[in-house]
Amino acid sequence: MVFDIVIVGAGSIGSSAAYHIAKEHPKLTVALIGPGEPLKKDASRDTYGCHYDEGRITRVSAEYETEQVLALRSTKQYPQLEEETGIKIYEEVRTERCRAPPK
Repeated sequence: MVFDIVIVGAGSIGSSAAYHIAKEHPKLTVALIGPGEPLKKDASRDTYGCHYDEGRITRVSAEYETEQVLALRSTKQYPQLEEETGIKIYEEVRTERCRAPPK
C-alpha cells in the first residue's frame, strides 16, 4: 500500500499531526505508525503513563507563559475532538497545586 504521508510515532504529537493533515487535506492518504492504545492493561508493558487511558494528564501551569496559553487552547478543543472522533479522551477528576515551602 502506498500513502501520500507517513507519520512515524503514534503519540500525542504524531496523532495530532495525522489528524490535522487528514482533516485539512481529505484527498491525501495518511498512515500513522506506532503502537495502539492497549485494550487491556499489562503490567509488563512500559508504555503507560500520562498518555494512556484515564491516566492522561493535562496541565496548564508551566514555567513559560507560551506553554500555558498553548495548553489552555488545547484543552478547550477536547470537546470538539471527542465529538468528531467519538472517543472520550478527557474527564477532569481533580486539581492539585504544589509549591516549594517558603525559605
